[in-house]
Amino acid sequence: MDLIKSISIENTVAKRDAAVAKLRQLFADVDQVDDDLAKLCGRWLREIVYGRDCLLFAHGGVEEAIRVIDADIWAKLLLESGLRSFMSSKARGEWDANIMNRNVPELTLDNVRATFAQMYAERGEMFTDGVVAVFRSLSWDYKTNSPLAFGPKLILSGLWTDKGAYLSHDRCHVLDDLVRALHILDGKPEPDVRNGMWKRISDVQRKADVLEDAYFMLRWYRKAGTAHVTFKRQDLVDGLNIVLGSRFPDAIATDIRNPVHRPKAMPLPGARRIGQMALDAMKLLKAEGSALVGLPPLERLIYEEVDRVLTCLGGRWDRVRKGHVFDGISPAGLPYVLSMLLRDGRYYDWDDFGFFPTPPEIVEILIELAELESGMTVLEPSAGRGAIVERLLAAGCKVTAIEALPVNADHLRDRFGLAVIEGDFLETSVNRVEDLFSAIVMNPPFSKHQDIAHVMHATHFLKPGGRLVAVMSAGVKFNGDKYSKQFREYVAEHGKLIDLPAGSFKASGTSVNTVVAVLTKPDPSRQIAASKATAQQPAGQLSLV
Repeated sequence: MDLIKSISIENTVAKRDAAVAKLRQLFADVDQVDDDLAKLCGRWLREIVYGRDCLLFAHGGVEEAIRVIDADIWAKLLLESGLRSFMSSKARGEWDANIMNRNVPELTLDNVRATFAQMYAERGEMFTDGVVAVFRSLSWDYKTNSPLAFGPKLILSGLWTDKGAYLSHDRCHVLDDLVRALHILDGKPEPDVRNGMWKRISDVQRKADVLEDAYFMLRWYRKAGTAHVTFKRQDLVDGLNIVLGSRFPDAIATDIRNPVHRPKAMPLPGARRIGQMALDAMKLLKAEGSALVGLPPLERLIYEEVDRVLTCLGGRWDRVRKGHVFDGISPAGLPYVLSMLLRDGRYYDWDDFGFFPTPPEIVEILIELAELESGMTVLEPSAGRGAIVERLLAAGCKVTAIEALPVNADHLRDRFGLAVIEGDFLETSVNRVEDLFSAIVMNPPFSKHQDIAHVMHATHFLKPGGRLVAVMSAGVKFNGDKYSKQFREYVAEHGKLIDLPAGSFKASGTSVNTVVAVLTKPDPSRQIAASKATAQQPAGQLSLV
């Protein structure tokens, strides 16, 4: 396993082991001389040679000396192997801290091989970490810096400190991450970290306040401490944003290409008041098991209002029982639900929330297209009354449900025992990579492009390489507005639209034609790092053979 042309790990470890053996012998000899002199003249060797603070005379000094040696060798191997050049600044900082504190693995052949192999395998992840670190470092106090994505120009604060007296190593490391990412996106090898931005700026700062290369122009203002980076290639900026969107879900707008046209979240509808005559009629209802019965003969309009209220509560008319049956409410809890409804005199109407239950045959199509496996983490972000959730649980998935309609959220908790997130999905966020989902299956509201807004927002919750399956209005295939066109462009790159039969949701109360969107989230660690970063390896590449 060669590190560079003139050095191999085997030779380095062998020489280290030989040196350590001699060192141990030296410490043993010093201990022996120390004992002999103490017996001979009553004085310790450290007193004679004034070595009280020397490791040679310290308890456990040999082990501390070996840790110092191992730390220095690790630092040398990381640099000369070229591995340090493709680390993110965060990874380099962690290694530097461990080396300084001598908190490194023992330098054995197995440890070096395992550590370097793991680092090499995580090369794409460290590349993505570097892009995210650059974005996190930007201050939104500058209008040039977009809180949505990388733009054609960015401003980095704190490059110079003390009114331009000192160049910040930390901020130069951020620029190193940026330079490294641009090289990888362009299919070029990572630049040698020994010729990083701190050195490049230091070399020219006495003669100029600008540094330019093939990727950007960097101009700094020493008194203000800022650095202005103007990119030269928009394709590489687009690549940075693709990477950013995969690992920093809430950093980017729904559509990084044109966030202006993103449909906005609509205010959640309020509860509707129940008319007094309908309310008086409902006061005559009685709970019999899972049904509410006892409605007197009513005028048509009053009955329709009562039926609508009870339907939106989760009931369905049953001719045999001559009442509304509630499958999702326990018989013991039904009287309480009725009493609360009568007390409030208000209810939430499904239509206001764009809620149309997903028919069983459509649920089966969604489940099949999602290609689920038992144990997968799956999000249902517009869970309704659980038609999709039920099948996800039956498939052995770990389900997270989000639901805006309060009565539906309560129903999901009672029926499935889920910790439901109640609220508007478009106002929900995920901030940690480990909280992303392997799959998303959904039937969002359609009105005013809400289906597009929900689907694109849902991609932020999806792991790179994960699959999203969503019912959508068929209008996404032909609507001429800018946002629909952009959505079709996204689908063309990352998935497909499948037509559902006409009238698929007729039983749910709507005749809108529908399609299923099947999307796979891009995985930049594979798309970019594998195809480009490994295309050319830096001098001093690591060969795992």
